[in-house]
Amino acid sequence: MKRFAFIFTVLFTNFVSAQSFEETIRAASDAYSKANYSESAELYSNAFKLQDGSAQDYYNAACSWALSGDTVVSIRYLATSAKYGWNNVKHLKSDSDLFSLHKVTDWQLVVDMVQKNVDEYEKDFDKPLQAQLEKIYVKDQMLRQLYQDAETKFGKESDEMNYFWELMAEQ
Repeated sequence: MKRFAFIFTVLFTNFVSAQSFEETIRAASDAYSKANYSESAELYSNAFKLQDGSAQDYYNAACSWALSGDTVVSIRYLATSAKYGWNNVKHLKSDSDLFSLHKVTDWQLVVDMVQKNVDEYEKDFDKPLQAQLEKIYVKDQMLRQLYQDAETKFGKESDEMNYFWELMAEQ
């Protein structure tokens, strides 16, 4: 009977902690979306006291801390995100939430950590094929973004739209 009670207590505690973690992460995300960055940052930190998060969770926490003005904690969470496998170095470098960190001493260390994750992830990629696919993707997305404006401006049956469809077909 004692064994059953112990197992129940452990399972119940883990369930409550997991639920509280998810609720706290959700509350942190909601606070961020309402531009309550300090509240969001604190909520993320509280969530991580309950359990470890994902690379994405730590990245989001870093954004909240950066926007709340604490670059030291933000850098720490970015490093943790990299430790957990964050590998989107392009987004890291261009994310306006993190612009305040670009002149912080440890910024480049974090960028290097994330780049190392990218290099590890992409080590077996066919680099020429990857470059070709990225070029196709950029062209495709650019054309898709222009489609609506072009049709509105020139009309569906115009010479310009016919040329547009020729460009699309070349992909």
